[in-house]
Formats: sequence, structure tokens, C-alpha cells
Amino acid sequence: MRRTRLAVSVFLGLCLWAAQAFADGALVIGENLKVGMPLKDALVLLGHPDSLKIYRGTETAADSVAVEYPNHGVIVRALNMGTAVEGIDILPGFKGRFASGVKIGDKFSVLIEKYGTPQSLSMDIARYPNLGLYFLLKDQLLVSGKSFAKGSKLLDSRLANPTEN
Repeated sequence: MRRTRLAVSVFLGLCLWAAQAFADGALVIGENLKVGMPLKDALVLLGHPDSLKIYRGTETAADSVAVEYPNHGVIVRALNMGTAVEGIDILPGFKGRFASGVKIGDKFSVLIEKYGTPQSLSMDIARYPNLGLYFLLKDQLLVSGKSFAKGSKLLDSRLANPTEN
């Protein structure tokens, strides 16, 4: 009986710790959530998704799935038969940070300070393809972002890098 109570207490404590960690914005793109990580690990980290969408690619190998977590401010993307995270959409409501310390709402100058000059900047998109990072800006403020695995077949990745296709 004592062991059962202890096990339940430890489990509840871990759940509360995890909930508090996310409440504190402990989700870090490029650290505990990153492209290339096993999809199952990302699903365990983020918990039950709000929705799941399937997208047709330009070819069967590019069909993908988007696992949506609006409460965490992210969408995790994977190829249909893939086992790894191919891309992450960082939404305007994202409360965590990037491994560099950059956060949604930071000024464009912070991006320059942390990542250097973007490889290209057009239509309010700062592109860092060598890092797999793409930041969307509005009025010089970071409003959302995307991260893609190198060489990803996701359609969004190819659209983000029109000169590399």
C-alpha cells in the first residue's frame, strides 16, 4: 500500500513538475524540441495534440503530417512514413525560446546579435538556411518562425528555400 502511494505521489509530482516547466516556458527549440529528433520523443514531450492534419506533397515521398499543439505554440511536422521530426512551426503564441535565447516578440536586432546577418531577407522573412531557421517579422519584431531538417522534403521547406530547389 505504501509503495502504491509513493508511486502515485512520484507520478503526480512529475506531472506537476512538467506542467510547471511548460508554464515557465521551458520548451526550447533546438534543445528539448528539435528537428531530427525521434517523432515519438517529441510526442511524449508535448503530450496529447489538439489536432492532426495530413498534407499531400508534390510526390508521395513528400506527403506529411502536422501535429498541432496550439497550447504550446508549436506544430510538429513529419513525413508520412517518417520517424523523425522534419519541421517545427513556431507560432505567435509560443512562450518558450530558441536555444540561442531568442524569443517571439524580440526585435530583429536580437536575431542579428544571436545568429548574424541572415542569408537573405525578403518580405519580412529572415532566412538562415544553414541553421534550418526561418523567422517571420512584422514591424521589425519576431512574430513566428520555422525550423526544418537539412534537406527536408517537406513542401514548406522547399518553399522557404526557393533558390535551393
